[in-house]
Amino acid sequence: MKVRFGLAVFVLIMVAAPVFAQEAAMAPKGMSDVRNLEAGFPTQSVDTMTVPQGKFGFGLSMGYLNAKGGGIDDVLGPVVPAVNYGILPNLQLMFTMPLTIGEGKINGGNLIYGNTTYSANLDTDWGFMWRINEETEYLPSFGLELSTKAPTGYGATGWNGTALGVASKTFGQLRTFVNAAITTIGKDLGGQNHVDSYLLGADYPVMDNMDLIVDVFTSQSTFSSLDEQRINVAEVGARYALSDCDTVSAGVGLGFGPGAATPDFTVTVAYERAM
Repeated sequence: MKVRFGLAVFVLIMVAAPVFAQEAAMAPKGMSDVRNLEAGFPTQSVDTMTVPQGKFGFGLSMGYLNAKGGGIDDVLGPVVPAVNYGILPNLQLMFTMPLTIGEGKINGGNLIYGNTTYSANLDTDWGFMWRINEETEYLPSFGLELSTKAPTGYGATGWNGTALGVASKTFGQLRTFVNAAITTIGKDLGGQNHVDSYLLGADYPVMDNMDLIVDVFTSQSTFSSLDEQRINVAEVGARYALSDCDTVSAGVGLGFGPGAATPDFTVTVAYERAM
C-alpha cells in the first residue's frame, strides 16, 4: 500500500511539474549554473545556491555502492528523481524519491549514506533550502536546509528529519564549503535513532562550463546489532554544462578508515535541466 501511494505521489508530481513550469520554460536562457551543488549531483557536497524565484530545476541521478568488506551487499541505485522550485529569492522547495534497485544492508539494519536510506524504497523527501546571506569579502555565505523523509516506501524507517547547515567562502575562483547535518530516525532500529554527518570540500571551474569538486565526507550512527559505526569517503566529481539549461555530472568516492559501514567505492552519474 505504501509503495502504491509513493508511486502515485511521484507520478503526480512528475506529471504536474512540467505543466506548472511551462511559463518558466519560456524565460530567457542562462539559468543553468554548473556550480550549483546538490547532494548526489554528483557528490554529497551541498552549497548555498538556490534555484531562482519562479524557476524549476529537474534532476535525475543514479549511484552504485560496494562495500564487501563491511558486509554490505552491492547496491545499484538509488535512482533519484529530483524537483526544485524557487518560491522566493534565496529560498527553494525540494522533492526527491530514491528508487533503490538493489538492497544494501548491514546485519539487517538500514544503511544510511548521506541523506539516503538505501533499503527504504520510494520514500519521499520534502524540504527547503534557505540561503541566509550573500557572501562578502570577509563573511562566508550561510545556508540552512530542512527536510523530512515520509515513510511512503518499502522498508521505511518512519518519519525522518534532517537539518543541514552550509557555509561557503570563495578565494579567487576556488570555493570552499563546509556541511554539517543531523538526521533523526523516526523508527528506532534497536538504538539507531540518529545520524550525524560532516563534509569539507572545494570546487574550482576548470573551464567556463565545467566544475571540478573534491570533498571528504564522514557520518556516524548507531546500528541495531553493532556498536557505533562510521562512514568515511573521499569524493571527486565533475559537472559539465551541455547548454544554458542542461548539466551532466559524474563522481566517484573511495572509502577509507576502519569504519565497518564505510563503502569500498561509490559511483554516481546525473543529469539536470533548468527551466
